[in-house]
Amino acid sequence: MTLSKKQFQETHGKLASQGGFTINPGTGESVTEGISVAPAGNERQLRGKESTPEALAAYHAENTERFGRGASLGGWRNKGTDYLDTPTVYPNTPGGVSRSRRQMLASSQIASFNLSTFTESFNPYHPENRTGDIVAHDTPEQRETWQEMPRRVGRTEQGETTYKSPNLKPRLVKKRSLGTKDRTGQGVSFS
Repeated sequence: MTLSKKQFQETHGKLASQGGFTINPGTGESVTEGISVAPAGNERQLRGKESTPEALAAYHAENTERFGRGASLGGWRNKGTDYLDTPTVYPNTPGGVSRSRRQMLASSQIASFNLSTFTESFNPYHPENRTGDIVAHDTPEQRETWQEMPRRVGRTEQGETTYKSPNLKPRLVKKRSLGTKDRTGQGVSFS
């Protein structure tokens, strides 16, 4: 199912009025619960006049296969640039939080976004953040969760395995084919 021209206009308008959106790409309804994490390499940046409802519709059309596997359509505005992506929304449960953080590490995302509380959880290993400073992370609960995360973060969509070396910077260990996939096609086999 595709969205109407009016739905693309309304959704695009949320970039200015709300700073972003996460919607069901088949119905246009807002996704309001769960933890949103975008996959690596599927982001589109639109600057200034490039950002239009038509550009959003074109991005939507390019990602129908991913949407068919359960991904959402997301977008946000930061410093005059609009970003579009196809995030996976994980349930806001202990297991969902763990899977979202693992995907955030595997995809080298700056943060994940909790749609229920409108809060971000930052990836302490990402260079934009505190470069591995787990002790100074956001809350005691988040510090505990990050300390429990495995150093080896698993397979990415590109079939690569990363490993957190002693200096906390990810590096490529070896390439291998993807194993079990979740419904969005992201590798979820972590070891």
